[in-house]
Amino acid sequence: MNKYTTLRERQRVCKEKLAETRRLREEGYTAGETPAVSIGIDPKKATVREAIEWVVERKKAAGVGPAFYNVALRRIREYPPFATLPLKFLSLAHVTNFLDQQSKRGIEAKTYNNYRNSLNASFNYLVKQEVLLRNPCAPTELRKVEASPIHVPYTEPEQQAITAEIRARGDEQLLLYISFIYYGFIRSGSELRLLRVRDLKPRTVLVPAARAKNGKAEHVAIVHQLEALIEKAGLRTYPLDAYVFTKEHKPGPVPVGKNWFAKRHRKVLTAVGLNDGEHTVYGYKHTGAINLYLATRILSWCAATVGTPTPASRRLTCAGWACSMTMSSWPRCRTFRLTYRQYTGSFLTRPQKRASATR
Repeated sequence: MNKYTTLRERQRVCKEKLAETRRLREEGYTAGETPAVSIGIDPKKATVREAIEWVVERKKAAGVGPAFYNVALRRIREYPPFATLPLKFLSLAHVTNFLDQQSKRGIEAKTYNNYRNSLNASFNYLVKQEVLLRNPCAPTELRKVEASPIHVPYTEPEQQAITAEIRARGDEQLLLYISFIYYGFIRSGSELRLLRVRDLKPRTVLVPAARAKNGKAEHVAIVHQLEALIEKAGLRTYPLDAYVFTKEHKPGPVPVGKNWFAKRHRKVLTAVGLNDGEHTVYGYKHTGAINLYLATRILSWCAATVGTPTPASRRLTCAGWACSMTMSSWPRCRTFRLTYRQYTGSFLTRPQKRASATR
């Protein structure tokens, strides 16, 4: 300021500096420190329940299905000592005690592991977002799970009996639902239940990233048997935002609930003597995978078709005209043409024995 020799000059500069200071204060500037940036949660004040709820909301905003993260959240809400615990005091002992309390409810090892993995995933996310310094759930161990007979594949006589019973009931919607699972290897949960008309492309079914198991969008080819059922139901004539499967048995604004098809399918199983807890709707995916292998004998290709390796490889599903690879690119393409026709011969029918002359 001393460089200005006259009073008028000093007054002018002071006014300019004051105006600049007022502007900076209005913009939130704080002298001597960087303005704090909030991410929607305060690690010093948040409870465990609030932190997990924040994770769920962040996942929703990112387009990731929150179902997996809600597994632990539901149990946390039911156990106040853990839910109300300040996040800053959270330790391995608290996590272990919470999981032990769940064990006392008589849950199976698989359920215990689901709770543990859900909790672990949420804490991992909190660490990545620098809300937690470390994951207190990481040292906890998974429990040994015995092999489960659930989702067993159906034999040929069982397939025929079930198909006949469904048709006798006139339940075309259930038959269509099973067809998507059997021919497209689409998972019977949110992947298929929340299917919209706009997901039915000319030659493929789009499984959006938000519903896909691995969080990545997938295109599953439509075989001609499935296409025939889609055309028969006139699915593509409905509004694009409509859900394919509703309680009205036609596309509409509200999808069916989680157990809608399972309950109806269970009645069919009871009628044919298969309601044993081992046979489920999901079993048709396994049945289709087995029949596809019996038709092709190309294990790596079948794995890609079913969706085991990567989302992109599911584009190699069993529709010759919808395949991302041309017929000429397949080894022993004559064999593929024959076995593809065998596989898609009829709904829920095991393919015929492969002709050795095609090799």
